[in-house]
Amino acid sequence: MLRIVSFALLALGAALPCAAQYPDRPLTLLAGFPAGGLVDIVSRVVAEGMKPKFPKGIVVVNKSGEQGNGAVRVLRRARQRRAEREKRERNDAEHEAPSWVG
Repeated sequence: MLRIVSFALLALGAALPCAAQYPDRPLTLLAGFPAGGLVDIVSRVVAEGMKPKFPKGIVVVNKSGEQGNGAVRVLRRARQRRAEREKRERNDAEHEAPSWVG
């Protein structure tokens, strides 16, 4: 029982910083099954409960097909794009001229 409680607290602690990353845009919640099903209903109930923490809103997106793998593929592509964007930003910052240069 102690393991379950400690895991739940750890998961909650890991989820709180995620809320700070989305103050300027809505959060996208991927549901890997068709609209109108149980996963869609639960996703929308969870999104409704999370609204106070995310003032810009939460968008539930259904990516059906391939037994949920379509949503996983979308998530993987988004992570790759984010990593590429962060790498470009780091490179741009490294090659910037110092502020004291003309």
